Amino acid sequence: MDTDMLAQIAGLWRGLSGGQTALQSSGVTVVESDRHRLSPSGWIGIVSLYDRVVIATPNEFRTVVDRGLAMSPAIDALTTVRGVAGVFGEPAQCLGPAVLAYGSGPTEAMSGALGPVAPSDWRVQRVLERCSPEERAESDLMRTDSGVFLSRDADGDPVSASGYRRWPESIAHMSVLTVPDARGAGYGTIAAAAALGLASSNGLLAQWRAAEDNQGSQRLAGSLGLTVIGRQLSFRPRSS
Repeated sequence: MDTDMLAQIAGLWRGLSGGQTALQSSGVTVVESDRHRLSPSGWIGIVSLYDRVVIATPNEFRTVVDRGLAMSPAIDALTTVRGVAGVFGEPAQCLGPAVLAYGSGPTEAMSGALGPVAPSDWRVQRVLERCSPEERAESDLMRTDSGVFLSRDADGDPVSASGYRRWPESIAHMSVLTVPDARGAGYGTIAAAAALGLASSNGLLAQWRAAEDNQGSQRLAGSLGLTVIGRQLSFRPRSS
């Protein structure tokens, strides 16, 4: 990944953390802020990009962070559940880890996608209805502002939907959701490629966030030419 693109991505997470010098060079930067946006309110948020790490913590948990970092933990340990437990103590709650992939998407257009249509369109709602509440929440499809692209099966039924929400620093945060019985058949690729093409034509860099255990989502991102360069994890300590 070229240095300009890495600087763009680092600028996004620096802004969300509130740390003016975060992610500018290798190593760990701690940002103490009750208003940071790397995690749910009141939690500690951690983002790594290669060997650069930012930890954003509310004031009440700064002691927890400093005590853990005094052990000089390995960078990789800061974005795994086991590593966080070993460094900072067993968390009360944890979200992630998730991998972060970036890129401009495929250079050649793919055919077969329908859209963009509004997230409220019945065809998008049909895809959502056929997935679990957890999958719907993880996809964040209803919050996209790009419009939604759809792919359909041989019977014409909508089976995959994709769009993006514009984030700071000209980042397009991607969403994609495929119904369970149609996964692995290429429908997600068709819908997501169309959304990625729109993002690229608007001068945006695509960001793909996938849970560490969601291998299907990670494979899809890779097939679209996106490259994993970071990880994200959030947690709430049991006490300070």
